[in-house]
Amino acid sequence: NPGDEEPTHAVYVGQGKHLPARVRAFLDFLAQAVRL
Repeated sequence: NPGDEEPTHAVYVGQGKHLPARVRAFLDFLAQAVRL
């Protein structure tokens, strides 16, 4: 329904301490794309 909100969580389990740039860029894009 319009106006309903559902929390969304994502977990990336990669190797090392830092995310690859392309993964970070995708997550940043996704965070903006799902906002209404």
